[in-house]
Amino acid sequence: MKVTTEHMNGGNVCQGGALFTLADLAIAALMNCRGQLTFGISNSIMFVSSAYEGDVLRAEAVSVADHHKIPSVEVRVTSQDGRLICHVTGMGYRKNVSLPME
Repeated sequence: MKVTTEHMNGGNVCQGGALFTLADLAIAALMNCRGQLTFGISNSIMFVSSAYEGDVLRAEAVSVADHHKIPSVEVRVTSQDGRLICHVTGMGYRKNVSLPME
């Protein structure tokens, strides 16, 4: 995600909600990769450093516990130079239904 003017907050840094949304998309992609509908039930974010306009951010999600019902994921959001911006943990609830196909 490229940080643009629309992502900035009153302190002239990327707003936390934009960072959380990026991480949440990575969590959803990983938790739903089995093809089973999985919803987030708990997330926690720790802001480590600020992102600025023009930064290009990357969210990388890794599975901590791929439980059949309650999966757990960690996400690292980093800048283009590898600087850690935030760390997010997420937990989901995996339903016993397939993802809708569209």
